[in-house]
Amino acid sequence: MNNQLNVLLIEDNENDVLFTIRYLKQYWQEINYLVVQKETELVAALKTNWDVILCDYDLPEFSGLTALRLIRDSGVKTPFILVSGVVSEDIAAAMMRLGANDYVMKNNLKRLTPSILRETQFFKSSNPEVVAVRSQDTLQKKPAVSLQKSNHLSSKLLQPVVPKQNKVQINKPITQR
Repeated sequence: MNNQLNVLLIEDNENDVLFTIRYLKQYWQEINYLVVQKETELVAALKTNWDVILCDYDLPEFSGLTALRLIRDSGVKTPFILVSGVVSEDIAAAMMRLGANDYVMKNNLKRLTPSILRETQFFKSSNPEVVAVRSQDTLQKKPAVSLQKSNHLSSKLLQPVVPKQNKVQINKPITQR
């Protein structure tokens, strides 16, 4: 079990928030979270460093797509996971092309913890300045031993799924006339 997770939840359904937090507490001892439902709340929340952003797609005042664009346009690179019950595969794929890291259906939350672990580990490994700042915060609050155990466990559990440098070239077939 890991110690702490800082989550920004973009969600309008209180029951879904409670269910998601209860699910995450199976893996993390402490969940620090903020729920936002409006664009203005989201903009204010982005001033805080989050480990992960979980976002519903269908919100009353704006969409998950709008939230994703706002987050990425502001320069925030925190892992963004779409967690929705109504999104189609086409929409989820389009959001991933626009910068979402993953999507998890609300009726399949067993995928959420592995997704968060994978995406946060990849984010930290590709952003050394984030690791330095967060490690310093952790060292000030918790003994170094727990940080070392947590890092060791994370490195053993998951390896990044997406290689850092992998270029694919697609050649179009040449038709003869």
